[in-house]
Amino acid sequence: MKLLALGPQQTTLWWVALGIGLVVELVALSLLEFLLGLVKTIDDGVLSVWEMGKRVAANTATTWMFNQTAQLAEELEREVGAATYDAPLASQGNGQGNGQGNGGPPSQGGPPSQGGPPSQGAERPRRSVPRKYLT
Repeated sequence: MKLLALGPQQTTLWWVALGIGLVVELVALSLLEFLLGLVKTIDDGVLSVWEMGKRVAANTATTWMFNQTAQLAEELEREVGAATYDAPLASQGNGQGNGQGNGGPPSQGGPPSQGGPPSQGAERPRRSVPRKYLT
């Protein structure tokens, strides 16, 4: 039986090959870690977009009712009319019904929130969304 042995040159070549393999393995590992970090970043971004999309969907689920709401608000406005500005509510102010909270007479003119009927030149609140956008 003959025993095979490696000479010093062959041993050196094996060590060089093992070193090169280790370097390749470390480079591949670092690239995979970098890729994993990118994937986690993308996943976090996708998750935040998904959550925002769900919030937008929840906030806009009833926008189809705006037209009907505007029509009903106009009907209510016609029904109530200017009667809401005739007298302040007793619950305004200190409960004495004058709307000022100091026991004095109600104010003459100004918005109803200040305790009196609106003056002749006062405007009613305007609609925040123009009518053309509601149809």
